[in-house]
Amino acid sequence: MQTPEPPTRRYLARMGAATGAYVSLLTAALALSRLLPGAWASCTLVLVLPAVPLFVRAVRLLWAESDEFARTQMQEAMALGFCIGAPILCTAGLLEIVAKIHVPFIASFGIVMVAWAMGAAISARKYR
Repeated sequence: MQTPEPPTRRYLARMGAATGAYVSLLTAALALSRLLPGAWASCTLVLVLPAVPLFVRAVRLLWAESDEFARTQMQEAMALGFCIGAPILCTAGLLEIVAKIHVPFIASFGIVMVAWAMGAAISARKYR
C-alpha cells in the first residue's frame, strides 16, 4: 500500500478530528435529548453544528494544498458522483411522489456518498 501524499495525510488528520468532534457532540446531543421533554429534545441536535466548519475547513485546505492533477481528479470524482447519484435520487423522489414509497434521508445521503466514491474510483482508474 502506498503512503498518502502530505496533503492527503493532513486532510485525513483534519477530517478525523472533525469526525471525532461530530461524533462526540452527537453523542452528547442524543444523551441530552433523553433528559429534555418534547420539542426541546429535538433542539439538542443543533449541538452538532460546531463540527460543520471543521469538515468544511478540512476539504477547503485539501483543495488549497493539492496540486493541479489532484484537483482535476477531485473535480472529476465530484462530477461523476453527481451524474451517478442525481438520477438515482430523482428516481427515489419520483417513487415517493407516485408510488408513495418513502426513502429516508439517511439512505439518500448514503446514495450520494456511494456515488461520489464510485466517481473517485473511476477517476483514479482513468489516471492510473
